[in-house]
Amino acid sequence: MIISSEFPPGPGGVGTHAYELARHLERVGNSVVVVCSQNYSSKEVIDNFNKELRFTLITHEQKTNYLVTIFSRLSLVLRAIRTHKPEVVIASGSNSIWVGAIYRYLLGSFKLVVVAHGGELTFSSKIRRSLTRWGCRLADHIISVSNYTKQYIPDQLPSKITVIHNGANHFLLQDKKQQRDLKDKYGYSGKHIFLTVGSVSERKGQDIVMKALRTVIQQYPDTIYLMAGRSNNIEFFKTVARQEGVENNVVFLGSVNNEFLVDLYNMTDLYVIASRHSSDGDFEGFGISVIEAALCSVPAVVTRDSGLVEAIEEGVTGFSVPSENPEELAKAIIHLMDDGLRINMGIAARKRAEQNFTWEKVALSYHKVLTSL
Repeated sequence: MIISSEFPPGPGGVGTHAYELARHLERVGNSVVVVCSQNYSSKEVIDNFNKELRFTLITHEQKTNYLVTIFSRLSLVLRAIRTHKPEVVIASGSNSIWVGAIYRYLLGSFKLVVVAHGGELTFSSKIRRSLTRWGCRLADHIISVSNYTKQYIPDQLPSKITVIHNGANHFLLQDKKQQRDLKDKYGYSGKHIFLTVGSVSERKGQDIVMKALRTVIQQYPDTIYLMAGRSNNIEFFKTVARQEGVENNVVFLGSVNNEFLVDLYNMTDLYVIASRHSSDGDFEGFGISVIEAALCSVPAVVTRDSGLVEAIEEGVTGFSVPSENPEELAKAIIHLMDDGLRINMGIAARKRAEQNFTWEKVALSYHKVLTSL
């Protein structure tokens, strides 16, 4: 059983992780049940998505009251455990870790595996942070999505921790499309394009990229920065674009479907993500989108002090720069405007992603841990 705080078709790395893990664990012979919430998409889109699933999916709705949501979820998970009698429960996402730990403590009828993505270990709220660490102590095993995340796991549990990086869906992204044709199709002929995929938010750092863009366009005025992802604070980012004088060089795309997402990756020249630690303590545990871009032969510029550095090979498939430093970010972007360098790094990025970061390989690593419990 996988308990997840989110699930596709809505956006989010935790949800993508749960979905890909479920379907690939099922393919290697496991019986899989997922208990989750599905938000940020219409009922029609969600229903169409769920029709294609081969594993059992049990969903709960978000209530207006937070406490009512928690108690509703606790009740739903308990019924699911009693009905399906899982041997192993994988808890992914902060609330899921708490719920899994409660029933590991009360029932003791299953092994608990906690997936540590990142920010759930460093919440600014002491109560939430303590609950997550309590869940880690009760876990039979902890899987960390990066070595960077691992350093935030309570250090009294080193024998329980395995690092397994996230993957990307190479079936979705394997067909390299003609970049020039795609640029023509979407009206970006002759433009230099770089891209960020993910919620337009403080943590993802699109505002830092726009500050770097101000320097980039002085040398490459035909540069366009595309941002794909929903935002709860879009006006702030539009204001940053105006203040930096780059409003004509940025495009806020909002949430996009998979077909358009593949086109975006294939027509972009460079993937850029300038994540930072957010004010509530959250951080980037790995970087699925960096691997997705790599599978389309796109190198990346990422920020340090995060798990993003483990999604690239420094100087081979991309570059890392200090966080909160638009000047260094701009230098790295300008360096990769060299066509020969960028193309060669893109080829290396794709090769590395195909060898090490497909969900098939990731799921086999999880399967090995699960069968050892």
